[in-house]
Amino acid sequence: MAKPVAANPKHTQIRKVLTKVRPNLIRGVGAAARAQGNPASAEAELVKLEADLTQALQYSLNTSGLSVVSEQEPMPQNGWAYMALTGKRNAKHGNMASGPAIAVFQEGRLAACGIILAQDEDLYLAGAGEGISGPNGRGRVSGRALEDAMVMMPMSSIDTAKLGLMEKADAVPFHTRKSGNMLADAVAVAAGRADAMLATRFTPFEQICADLMVKEAGGTVKILETPAGTVFVAGTVKAVKELVALWG
Repeated sequence: MAKPVAANPKHTQIRKVLTKVRPNLIRGVGAAARAQGNPASAEAELVKLEADLTQALQYSLNTSGLSVVSEQEPMPQNGWAYMALTGKRNAKHGNMASGPAIAVFQEGRLAACGIILAQDEDLYLAGAGEGISGPNGRGRVSGRALEDAMVMMPMSSIDTAKLGLMEKADAVPFHTRKSGNMLADAVAVAAGRADAMLATRFTPFEQICADLMVKEAGGTVKILETPAGTVFVAGTVKAVKELVALWG
């Protein structure tokens, strides 16, 4: 029987670190929201928030004695990687679908990842072979097929247009929504709140974390080459199969 996600010491550290930085996240997103009347001030609050989160994450993770890198650096063989602020544009505009993410690697493979969003009281934590847990317990993808499903759209509206996603949604039909955060979309799919997601212009860190979260919830992932470039498609087996078929 697989251990509960939180039973692994590395998973417990992810939980402790992300819980510890949540007050910084809430304050920073709130400050950016209050500064919306002044774009320069909102940008300054975003820079301050990202710096505060980076410092807090590095300080806490360095206590493990393992290597600690940002998501912009090569992923470690054995150690930690972090993304100080996912959904950065969301945070700048005071949107709560933003927050830091942490991943731990063992022998070059992603062993676990966690993310906490300003909109949630608790974090989402996925462990390889151990499932994913969130504020409402174990995550599990929905059983719905594409017809009448909820599909999270790419952050880029230009890419959405290139994919013809809205036209395809009208023809199938399925519902669409945009969160502005690839990892928040993966969380929504893993929790069963959305049935599938499409993402473009993602980083390697975002891809591997989203892949783990969706698969640990019983979902599937496909990578497509399309007019919008490389597209990450994830969700229920039924929904992903039907989405992929839309682009031949």
